[in-house]
Amino acid sequence: MKKFMIIAVALCAALVMAAPAMAELVIETDGYMRVRGHSYTGSSLSDAVGNSSTSSYFDQKLRVNNRIKPSENAFVTTRFEAINQSMGTTLGAFDFDRAFLTVKGDWGMFRGGRMSAG
Repeated sequence: MKKFMIIAVALCAALVMAAPAMAELVIETDGYMRVRGHSYTGSSLSDAVGNSSTSSYFDQKLRVNNRIKPSENAFVTTRFEAINQSMGTTLGAFDFDRAFLTVKGDWGMFRGGRMSAG
């Protein structure tokens, strides 16, 4: 619920500040989907020769980046993961790890919201 409120406040603030100059709403989306297969054979050093253990699984991740630009000087950036799991498990919820507002002006740039730590 807290994540949803952060996103809602950031979107509302961006739209309120940019409403007078709103000529065109631009939405940019990019991201990636990763599917990996893992197979481990003979991972236990205590197994006898010819009696090795095997472990195999797949995992996947879908990460989507969005940037909503109501004007050139204000935009909202979000990033979420829709799928981040091992195959065969139930789907999890959306995980928003970034949602912040950026406002540029003659005085500099202001950013507020949930951003990366780096």
